[in-house]
This record gives sequence, C-alpha cells and structure tokens, in this order.
Amino acid sequence: MELLYYETALPAGFPSPALDYMEERIDLSRELIRHPLSTFIVDPKAEDTVVSKGVINLPAVLAELKRQNFSGMLSIEHESNWYHNLPDVIFTRNYYDSLVQKLQ
Repeated sequence: MELLYYETALPAGFPSPALDYMEERIDLSRELIRHPLSTFIVDPKAEDTVVSKGVINLPAVLAELKRQNFSGMLSIEHESNWYHNLPDVIFTRNYYDSLVQKLQ
C-alpha cells in the first residue's frame, strides 16, 4: 500500500486566530504616537549623571509619591563612574535624605 508523504507541514488542530492578521502591516508610528507634531526622537549622547544634576525633577516625583500615600520601596540607580562611585553614592543618599526631610 502506498501513502502520500508531504515534506511541508500541514495545518492540524485548531487554527490560530493570529493567522487572520499575518498579512496586515502595522504602522507603529500611527499606533504609538498620539501627537505627531510634538513628538521627536533625539540621541542626546548623554551618560548617567548624579541625582539632582540631570533632567528628572526628583522633588516633584517624591511629592507626588507622598500625595498618593506611596509606601513601597524606591530604588535610585547610578552606574557611571563605576570604579570610583562612592562619592556619588554618598551625595545621592544625602540629597535624597534632604528631600524626604523637606516633605515631612
């Protein structure tokens, strides 16, 4: 008795609902950018900086966390100046403590 053998895969079982969308292309700009005229991409060529010297408004962030009665953990990460970062870590800790003290 001879049987047919197919070297290509044959679909079996329940077809995937994703197959209906395989041929559609998605424009990520249209999906993700809500305000195209005010959206831009830049490469600032920046490195990490010590807390309080960058663009993040940490006092406002902490004030908002207080307003929301946040009681979880907060992590501040600093990875530049890898081999001599203790002064930066001490500065960051002191800065954070002074901001928290102002909120109380």
